[in-house]
Amino acid sequence: MTLYRAKDFIDAYRVRAMSPDINDLSGRDGRPDITSHVASRLADELELCQKDVIADIGCGDGALLKVALERGLLPGNLIGVLPTIEEVRRVNLHLLREFPQLREDVVVLGVSDATSIASDSVDKSVCNGVFLLLPDVAAVKASLNEIARITRKGGMVLVGEVPDVAEAEITNPVPGNTAHRSAIGRALQVFSDKGTGEVVRRLKNRLVATIERRVHVLSPPTTYWTSPQDFIEIADSSGLRFLRMYRSPTLTMTAEPAENETRWNYLFLRM
Repeated sequence: MTLYRAKDFIDAYRVRAMSPDINDLSGRDGRPDITSHVASRLADELELCQKDVIADIGCGDGALLKVALERGLLPGNLIGVLPTIEEVRRVNLHLLREFPQLREDVVVLGVSDATSIASDSVDKSVCNGVFLLLPDVAAVKASLNEIARITRKGGMVLVGEVPDVAEAEITNPVPGNTAHRSAIGRALQVFSDKGTGEVVRRLKNRLVATIERRVHVLSPPTTYWTSPQDFIEIADSSGLRFLRMYRSPTLTMTAEPAENETRWNYLFLRM
């Protein structure tokens, strides 16, 4: 197994796009069940309608776009956004193989603060599992402004998996802090957060990757966290009115629904 230490998250996902397992692009290595569960829950919260235009910014392996299509949304009304051309090509090909009715460019190149999507063109905007990777508050504000720009007035915005503690340095949280941990440190954190079963699963995945000579990407730790009150205030300044919030959904090792103890999902209305 080759270890690749990514310089930033965009670099990490560029390399992940070359993985044999498309689910690696979701950031949930070896757990497509969690990805599917999260996508279904997001679709429920968005109350998708057939004619909705939906944009998934940071769409990963395209799981939410699949769910939207399966729930009757028009193929031409789906937009995914990914930050590297390697991801864009991989996910477009993956989606077209399963859903040939989709257009070839359903996923486009862009980032959360520069999506390339037309202004006031989207009914439901989603950005899940992206904000915790942003470097600072300025990037968060720019991203919320961009999401508000592309969303029609009266449209819904869902921003998911925003931590309320510094996940990379739980014992001494400082907003926007970047902590660099060793492999042992990461393993201890996984054990503390998720127990022995998750540690064993990850070790097993690494063993398989070694045998199959895969590249294992070492991503930087997450950097952004905020209190719900501060995040809601930032969103409000971007023209997004707070509707409700709930703990991000996940699954346990036994595939039981659970709530993430450090991350929130926020629903807003575009004003």
